Amino acid sequence: MTAVKIFCSYSHADEGLRKKLDEHLGFLRREGVVTWHDRKLLPGQEFDKVIDSEINSADIILLLISASFINSDYCYDIELKSAIERHERNEAFVVPILLADCVWDRAPFAKIVMANEDAKPINNAKYWTMDEALSRTAANIGRLVDSIKERNHKLDSQIDVLTTDDVLPSDAIEQSAAAKSIDIDGAIEVFNQEFDKIDYKSSSEEFGGFEELKRKLINEILLPFDEKIKNIPSLRDKMAQIIFERVYALETLDMATILDIQKVRDDKNLYNWYERKVITNAIALSLISNKKFDPKKANVLIDFLTDFEDGVWESALIGLVLSLLHHKNKWDRFSDLKKRLGTLKGVPAVQDGLTNIDFVLRLKLYDTEDINEGLYALEFFKSPINYFLPFFSDNPILDSALDNCSDDVEPEFFEKYVMGLPLLDGYKYALCLAMEGGGVQVKKVSGRELEEFKRKLNLAAHLYPYQNMLAEYFNYFKYFTRAYIQNIFDAQLSISKTKLKDIILDKIHQLEMVGDMQTEEKNFRAAINNFIDAIKISPDNHRFSWKLAICYLSLERPEPENSLKHLLVLERVDDKDVKVLCKIAQCYELLDKQEESLIYNLKALSEAPANKTALLQISKLLADMGRIPEAIEFVLKGISMKKNDCLLLLRLGQLYSNDNQNDLALNAANEALAVSDEENKTHIYSVLSDAYFKLYQFDEALKYAKMNYDIDKTKWLTNTALGRVYLLGGFDMQQARKHLEKSINKKGHDVSYGNLGHLELLSNRRDKAIEYYVRSLKLFKDETEFRKSMKVDAPFMARLGIDKEEYEQITEEVVSTFKGEL
Repeated sequence: MTAVKIFCSYSHADEGLRKKLDEHLGFLRREGVVTWHDRKLLPGQEFDKVIDSEINSADIILLLISASFINSDYCYDIELKSAIERHERNEAFVVPILLADCVWDRAPFAKIVMANEDAKPINNAKYWTMDEALSRTAANIGRLVDSIKERNHKLDSQIDVLTTDDVLPSDAIEQSAAAKSIDIDGAIEVFNQEFDKIDYKSSSEEFGGFEELKRKLINEILLPFDEKIKNIPSLRDKMAQIIFERVYALETLDMATILDIQKVRDDKNLYNWYERKVITNAIALSLISNKKFDPKKANVLIDFLTDFEDGVWESALIGLVLSLLHHKNKWDRFSDLKKRLGTLKGVPAVQDGLTNIDFVLRLKLYDTEDINEGLYALEFFKSPINYFLPFFSDNPILDSALDNCSDDVEPEFFEKYVMGLPLLDGYKYALCLAMEGGGVQVKKVSGRELEEFKRKLNLAAHLYPYQNMLAEYFNYFKYFTRAYIQNIFDAQLSISKTKLKDIILDKIHQLEMVGDMQTEEKNFRAAINNFIDAIKISPDNHRFSWKLAICYLSLERPEPENSLKHLLVLERVDDKDVKVLCKIAQCYELLDKQEESLIYNLKALSEAPANKTALLQISKLLADMGRIPEAIEFVLKGISMKKNDCLLLLRLGQLYSNDNQNDLALNAANEALAVSDEENKTHIYSVLSDAYFKLYQFDEALKYAKMNYDIDKTKWLTNTALGRVYLLGGFDMQQARKHLEKSINKKGHDVSYGNLGHLELLSNRRDKAIEYYVRSLKLFKDETEFRKSMKVDAPFMARLGIDKEEYEQITEEVVSTFKGEL
């Protein structure tokens, strides 16, 4: 039986009496009666729309009459007007309750019997106490509720289905209809005839008669069926599936389907949130799959969106965005829809959601390599709705998997693990099905692969649920029957590149979205201008300070001083934010303020002792300051907390190599190589080659220099390293010249010119050698560093036959020539 609904219309000046009355109506709520007043409005809801909906669905409309009520334009002109109209059409009972003395006998409700006896004001102590007045009034309302329940019960009893577990066969339905003397075909024919008669010339009485006919038709035929669905779980559970398939097939929504959708949307007790979620998916798929744009579908999505039910409104927003982007500007012809879209500008949650959706779309984060195409061959995914079914605790698939899991899977741990992962819900179902079938395998992930997995999980958690919900659509279009559906993800989708952004986004989110897009396109200067405009509108929005700081550091010629200005603002907001502290340190390093950079990196490390960025940066700064033992100590501390971390092991090898602890450098580099991905191998080969070279193991040095060169033959550094081994290892002077000259063509570096000087000296071309050495010194810009470099190479040159004294004389001659040119 449908619950009786009571709507309360009152002036906020009478809030206290409304609350007292509400307490006295508590016995009705315990009997299942639903009471509603405007204090039950939720944040983000449109009060006009919600109040109108509640008035039009109420069985009883209470009017709390006072001078304040009569003087309220909203109460009198809007709520009272709607209430009287429904009362006159016999759709609802209007019940006035006189709270206080006032002139009410000229009002539209004057002819209606009041709930308080003899129209005595509730607050008049001359007649009764307050509690006595309210209890008698509540009792009168209770009697009205009983009469409504009795009427509804008579309708229910006409169909004997309340104890049936399955659907009645069609002949039983016809017999039931006959027993009630209802000629359904005849009723529909009469309805159509009356409908055809209604036009602009129709009188209020004629229109009212048609509405009464419609009401009777609904009450006699449709309501009993709705009640049957509510009382038979097996039917109720099929409702979302039926609506999903029906909606998807319709080019435009018909009224019957809209009513069914509305029932599922409104009845939060009878239907679960995930059933409403898949209906939003069906509406979006229907919009996307038809060439014709149906504004009714878009409006229904906005209805679900503005309910702000967790897990549902985000799905509705995504479906709305995909539909509007897919249909480009077709939606622009519908002014009412545009107006509703414009109202979303004032809703912060929607604006943030749109920003996240556009971010996922622009970067195509919905296309994840973690998805195994084979899982979509499961029988489960042959039903379209299952691509969109949210993963929830106690669902049958999870329960079955836990009941039948293999011995090596601990059920409670698995459930907690799966529920907590911000992964695509379809993938979670596949995991459960695999576990149930004994096909779960645990893959050990480590090194760079583990870091990447963590990064994706963090990103998915940050963008939850938008990334996952967009991935549902992407995988549906990719893996379901391709011929049946158009793949909308072929084109790049972005709100920021369409006129939709001007309709649906407020100014600050427009600036942010365009700035983000420009950042991704590496147009950092344009992005900076947009973020500056945004921060002018919202000076306290520190998100823009961070984005400006990053853009200034990302310019072709970084501007650390401008970046630092914004980062110091963020530090004042939160002086323990590790990522801000690390960026401040980076700015100071770019400004050649090593001590300040070291201080901020140490601050970051004090907040997050295992922070790899800070550890690596501190070790680099200490090494640049000549404090290599301290740098090594910091890296070893990091490795003790992050065992088998490739980058830390690599840095340790570099530091040992710089400190001429070459055996230790080889050990660290080989450990790094064991856990490395392809990206870091070039740096590891460089350490190995350099360490073997210093140990005079030139064959090994050449082997790793060649391996490094094979990874990227265009880099000046790999060419210099290989040319240097060919040269000072005494292997091949011709190959040495080839790679060193190739390096200079790529980048005229001090080391490359210095090694070419060695080559010319070994070829007995002293003057040419000095010319290259002078070029090298000019690039060093530091006499001390140049002398140090020449001294390091002295033993290798002596091994190849260059006299030590002559080598030192040449070094002094080069320095003298350089000073003379200055």
